[in-house]
Amino acid sequence: MTLSQIKTASIASGAVDTAQLAADAVDNTILDLTDDFAFTGTVSGAGGLVLLNTVTLDNNTTASVTFDETYINSTYDNYVITIHWQVETDSQKLAARFLETGGTEISDSNYARNIGSNYYSIFATGEDHLEISQNVGTGGGGNEKGAYAQWFLNMKDSDNFQPSIVGQVMLGNTANNLVQQLTAGKYKGSTDVTGGIKFYNHGGANFSSGSQFKLYGMTQ
Repeated sequence: MTLSQIKTASIASGAVDTAQLAADAVDNTILDLTDDFAFTGTVSGAGGLVLLNTVTLDNNTTASVTFDETYINSTYDNYVITIHWQVETDSQKLAARFLETGGTEISDSNYARNIGSNYYSIFATGEDHLEISQNVGTGGGGNEKGAYAQWFLNMKDSDNFQPSIVGQVMLGNTANNLVQQLTAGKYKGSTDVTGGIKFYNHGGANFSSGSQFKLYGMTQ
């Protein structure tokens, strides 16, 4: 008797030896696990970081970099930002301001920050921006130059949370010192912070070509 169909319910668990399965038994396609495969589906529940945007400067005329509501929105509450930057003028402190919807900078005096390093410790409140690094040098005269930073950005704005940033910076300053710095800051005002964040040099200088800013969303 020839069977054209076998009901899976009648097959005992482990009854089929996988060695007896043809190599092309999956969708009539032979799978070579040494090949490269492109995945277009969605994995949920795995957690981790999602790269949202990369800005790499190819000029020396850029004064600020903004991650707006295209990237910072209700999709994520928490983000990771990495920045590697150099400056065109000595003694530049990296600063940030949060944005309202539509991109308007929030510049009222409701920012607070705390900076500690192997050279100094600074606490300030009532400022109109977040100062998140101390003086960065250009490397002129044999000084150290440039900086690298990694920050966690919390954009959850509610009665229990305020938009805040915390992380670390390694920078070369104008005194030829290599500085390791911890930074924490937040916005304590009532303005709705829903438009993103802007980075700029508080001294007014442009960023150097090659400076790179990356934004990642943190999955829950």
